[in-house]
Amino acid sequence: MDNNARNLQPLIEALDDVILELTELAVIKQVWAKDKTKLFLPPEFFIGKSIPEVFGEFGNIFIKCIDDLLTTGERQQCVYPDFDESKNLWYCAKFQKMDSSEEEARIICVIEDITAKKELNDQLEKNSLELKRINDLLEIGHEISKMGGWEYDTINKELFLTKQIYEINESDEHIVINCNNMTESFDKENKVKLLKALKNTLSQNIAFDLELELITAKRNKKWVRISGVPIMKNQKVRIFRGILKDVTTIKNNQLELIEAKNLAEQVARKRTETLSIMSHEIRTPLNAIIGISNLLDQATFSNNDIKEYVDHLRYSSNHLLHLINDILDLEKIECKKMELNEIPTNLVSLVNNVYKQFVPFAKTKNLSLNFHHDHLIPLSLLIDDLRLSRILNNLIGNAIKFTEKGEVNIILKTLIDQHDQASILFRISDTGIGIPEHLHNLIFDKFHQVNQDSHRHQEGSGLGLNITKGLVSLFDSEIHLTSRPYIGSTFEFKIDFKKCLPLQPEQKIESLEFDFPPLPDFKLLIVDDNATNLLVASRQLYQFGIKADKADNAYTAIEHLKKEQFDVVLVDLHMPGMDGYQLAKYVQDNYPETKVIIFTADVLEEVRFRLKEMGIQYILSKPFKPEEMFDLFLEVLEVK
Repeated sequence: MDNNARNLQPLIEALDDVILELTELAVIKQVWAKDKTKLFLPPEFFIGKSIPEVFGEFGNIFIKCIDDLLTTGERQQCVYPDFDESKNLWYCAKFQKMDSSEEEARIICVIEDITAKKELNDQLEKNSLELKRINDLLEIGHEISKMGGWEYDTINKELFLTKQIYEINESDEHIVINCNNMTESFDKENKVKLLKALKNTLSQNIAFDLELELITAKRNKKWVRISGVPIMKNQKVRIFRGILKDVTTIKNNQLELIEAKNLAEQVARKRTETLSIMSHEIRTPLNAIIGISNLLDQATFSNNDIKEYVDHLRYSSNHLLHLINDILDLEKIECKKMELNEIPTNLVSLVNNVYKQFVPFAKTKNLSLNFHHDHLIPLSLLIDDLRLSRILNNLIGNAIKFTEKGEVNIILKTLIDQHDQASILFRISDTGIGIPEHLHNLIFDKFHQVNQDSHRHQEGSGLGLNITKGLVSLFDSEIHLTSRPYIGSTFEFKIDFKKCLPLQPEQKIESLEFDFPPLPDFKLLIVDDNATNLLVASRQLYQFGIKADKADNAYTAIEHLKKEQFDVVLVDLHMPGMDGYQLAKYVQDNYPETKVIIFTADVLEEVRFRLKEMGIQYILSKPFKPEEMFDLFLEVLEVK
């Protein structure tokens, strides 16, 4: 060891690294190591040996560094793992050419244990890659969602925007958006909304979230959502941070949806108005036909042919009325405007009344019509008797219509009888023509009828079963069909009814058809612009012992009211000039003691609701049955 090496010995040994002195032929001349355990061989074993002899195949890495050092004169280094793979250690060998007076070059190799540094660098590199991946994903996410971020420094008045906001605003990349020109992208109304939100956030320390219409640099209009949250420092808002998202597509879809909804509502209103007009225009003359038929039926004719003509006239007009009611019910069901009106009802009595109505029809076809029920059915249940009767009418009527011989059975069976509710099974069966299995679902469609080759096509609209299915669904139930051609059909449905206390039985006047006792004497004014309906109503009331005053418009009616005191005014709803709504309101305001009965061919729910809001309690629908008119006037007079 020469003097220079001897003098550096204390300094070298103070380092944690392993230091080798090499010749330009890669022969080891000296070895220094503070920690001898870092050497995989005793130090003396290294001296005089070449790098390949000591390091084996790893020596080739060293040889390359030495060659590059001698060629370029520049410092060289290499990184390599420990010879023992189980140790998971890493080293860095640095080669530096030293000045020497000797002809042969001196090379110093410093071998440093960089395991800790490499692990740190690897972790930093991994974190950097993850951060880059996250940033890339955020960037893609922002581009896909058309969203950018922003930050505003309230102290320095600096506004930072991500590139996505520039893209949303369609701004030139050379133009900087700052706090001074930022609001130029909004019109006056939207600018005020934004500034107001920022002011509230600043003063109240609350977040904001707005949808505004933005005008881009290219003068295109876009809808954007701007959200921001305040960042506090020293009890003051120091920074705003938030997002700006292009919601033009979403907003346009919402606006289109609203427009479509409004259009659908408008179409529905027009449809309702059209049906209302159609109903009124059809039912008004039908009221005259049925009314005159009833008046003729109450008269006595010596000629039996005339009586037969009147019967046919009544049957045909009532058939037409049922068809109109089918169409209106179908409209209500499809528009989901039909609701149950449940009242305490004796179910057995209700079904028995429906049964009795069909007994004559069954007799004309020599069919046996039977009604069976068990004795567990509660005496009083909450039932919408009108809707349930309609279901039974449709099913029983069809059963008789499509049965040429045999029988039709109406069966009620109690499935569940609990303290507060009862579940009742309804079964309508017949021995008729039956329905092929592949048509079981189709018969519930609108305007569909089964047409058997061996059976003539029956009359009807083809709406009955479709309406029946809709009415059954109002009771939260489903109708089921079992049928075989030429054997018969069975329709079943189950309804859960709530139990209730029975109503006190009403004292009603027992009378034969059209054999009505005189009503109590009272003053009545009939107002209707249709002369025939005016005639029918006044003549029918004359049968009840009432001689009514008549007016063919609202203005004439007002003149009558000014001259005389009337107990009841029967008012047509649709009249030219002042209509029935206006006249009814006039009577309510000026003659509160006078009862108003609306006489209308309009049966839509909207009309009923409007009249109810006006406080109108009494409505007589056109066409009317004489007994309905009698009962209604009797009720009005009893209340009065």
